[in-house]
Amino acid sequence: MADDLQTNLSTYKLQLQQVEASLTTDPDNEDLLKLKNDLQEVIDLTVDLIGTKLPPEATEVLKSDAPDVSSYNWKSGDPCMAIWSEDGQYYGSKIDEILEDGTCTVTFDSWGNTEVTNVTILKPIDPNAVPGSSDDKHKSK
Repeated sequence: MADDLQTNLSTYKLQLQQVEASLTTDPDNEDLLKLKNDLQEVIDLTVDLIGTKLPPEATEVLKSDAPDVSSYNWKSGDPCMAIWSEDGQYYGSKIDEILEDGTCTVTFDSWGNTEVTNVTILKPIDPNAVPGSSDDKHKSK
C-alpha cells in the first residue's frame, strides 16, 4: 500500500505542475484554479496518510536521543540519511524536493525507492558508513 501511495503522490505532483504551467498562460481560469487547490489538498492528505504509515520502529527512532539536526539547512539534491518506512531504519538517500509543510521526498540510493518523510528526522550522511554495504532484501519490486 505504501508503494501505491508513493506512486499516487508522484502522479498528483506531476498533475499539479501541469496545472501550474497552464495557469501561467491563463492565470484567471477558475477551473484551473479550483483544480490546483484540489490537487494541493489531495497531495497534503496523501502526505499525511503516508506519515501515519510509519512502523513502530520508526517512531522509536524518532524518540531516540539522537543529535538534533532539525536546524540543518537541507535543500534539494542534498545527500542524507532517511528512514525507510518498511523497517524504520536509516539509509543513504538524496533529497528530491522539500515541501512547504516541512516534509520532503527522498530517493534511497541503493534501491531507487522514493518516499515522503519529515525534514526534521533526516540525518547527515554518516562518514563511517560503507556505501552499498546494506543487503538488498529491501529492493523494490
